[in-house]
Amino acid sequence: MDDNQMRHFIDPRTSKILMDIVRSGGINVKRLCEVNPGIPRSTMYRLLSRLERDGLVDVVDYTRKRGTVEKTYAIHPGALPGTGDAPLESADCTRISEMFLSFCMQFASSFADYAERNPGEIARREVLGFWTAPVYGTDREVEHLVEEFGRIFSGFKTSDTEGERKFHTIGFVVGPPSADAKSEERRWDSSAT
Repeated sequence: MDDNQMRHFIDPRTSKILMDIVRSGGINVKRLCEVNPGIPRSTMYRLLSRLERDGLVDVVDYTRKRGTVEKTYAIHPGALPGTGDAPLESADCTRISEMFLSFCMQFASSFADYAERNPGEIARREVLGFWTAPVYGTDREVEHLVEEFGRIFSGFKTSDTEGERKFHTIGFVVGPPSADAKSEERRWDSSAT
């Protein structure tokens, strides 16, 4: 993934548009403007042109409507690679970054689906959230921590007979070690206040 493509995922507007396209499988400008009311139609066309130029979306259908052509957009094949298609150990850093981005988009999509089903109620009546935690550890200690989480999670892989258990997805990310631990400590200390 090149820098132009990465910029679209970092930008809140284009990342939301990409997520809408992923979730719909194919969507036109009219519908994108409906689900993104703060983006004018002309801006939407401009953003979609950039996404298309940078290889993230394709026009997959043209429909004639009252003398104009309405385009339907879909994610370009391979623009969002699957997270489980290659073991991390054999992937290079660029590929790992792409896999992580796909993981984040899928997770963000599940939060967006929930928010649409429960407008104005997110986090009021369900157990959900996201957070990060600083951890110091050797590679072996971090591996052990991941194994322990796996052991804990294994007891929650099935539903109960009474149907009281709700299906949740828990994301677990182990980031690469920081090159500058002292500045990371300062960042964590300042965000905790």
